[in-house]
Amino acid sequence: AIKVNDFPKPMMVWNPVAPTLAVLATDGVTYLITTTTTGASQVVVGAFDPVGVETPKEYAWSPDGSRLMVTTGAKIRAVASDGSNTLILSRGTDTFADLAYSPDSGWLVYRVTRSNKIWFEVLDLDQSPLLPPLPITPAEPISSGANSMPAYRAIMSMSPAWSTSNVLYYTSFALGGPTVGIISIDVSGLTP
Repeated sequence: AIKVNDFPKPMMVWNPVAPTLAVLATDGVTYLITTTTTGASQVVVGAFDPVGVETPKEYAWSPDGSRLMVTTGAKIRAVASDGSNTLILSRGTDTFADLAYSPDSGWLVYRVTRSNKIWFEVLDLDQSPLLPPLPITPAEPISSGANSMPAYRAIMSMSPAWSTSNVLYYTSFALGGPTVGIISIDVSGLTP
């Protein structure tokens, strides 16, 4: 049996097109559970690190249901429905969060934090081999200073959102006041 109720907030995400649930269990293992009319079967995706350093922190299913992106904070992995996984991104001390697929499943946007800066990047998942990620927001400083906190909070609190096409939207807060801007980026024309 898979035990998930010990987590303050169990991490579970349904595949949008198949009866498959990704579950992070208390043992730090990700399970893909496929429900059927005769019962449930499970596929172990695996503990990325048995000591918990790389326990999954966030899941995102592609809209076409073909792959699950998993971030451990330090890495992003693509997981196929059979549980096999591929390392997509790992860069030194960078951490990754706020994973979001484009509606066509071809792009992935995520937040990057490095040292004292934070920004968003996109990956074109349709390229083989993958091209380098593209930054889409300026790197904002993270500090305890009063002048840098509004920009930091703006990026920390607002996940980018995709339109039905490959247009990505995010909000931008002015440092000096309550001004909010909505910025759009058409990723279909981006190149590294």
